Amino acid sequence: MRVAIFHPGAMGSALAGQLAAVGHEVRWVADGRSAATAERAARQRLVAASFDEVVGTADLVLCSCAPQGAVDIARQVGAAGFSGVYVDANPLSPSSLEQAVQALPSATFVDAGVVGPPPREGASPTHLMLSGDADAYGHRKLGGIGQVTSELLKERTGIDIVYQQVAYLMRSGRPD
Repeated sequence: MRVAIFHPGAMGSALAGQLAAVGHEVRWVADGRSAATAERAARQRLVAASFDEVVGTADLVLCSCAPQGAVDIARQVGAAGFSGVYVDANPLSPSSLEQAVQALPSATFVDAGVVGPPPREGASPTHLMLSGDADAYGHRKLGGIGQVTSELLKERTGIDIVYQQVAYLMRSGRPD
């Protein structure tokens, strides 16, 4: 599977490194990024390429960045016509999350949250929580999408994903 990572910061590079470690090609956009980011990406065996190449060849986009940049990344990826699986692993407000979803009309959007420190080789306390469609009230449903997504990721990556089998994920914080 080809994966695009936006961006290989401390958490993003560690998440992407887990995918690269089991044989998946993980690409990132080096343009405009720091030397420290390039070093993290190199340590995790990530491949630098142009934005068009990274997004155009990806089956899955993993967005793990500073939350204030997440909606812009979703807009750029959506404008490029991405139609694969888009996993947003950022702590977004409900309105920012909705903007990110709307920016990716052709993609399968998965709202995710990372609990714990950046993952490392071997046993890790890090959990990637996945959610999907909303009910009529706008509450994000976890029932089913976590299992489906984790099975898909395990099938394609060989990595066991922990998912939460709960009825609803309640987001906290004041709305925008």
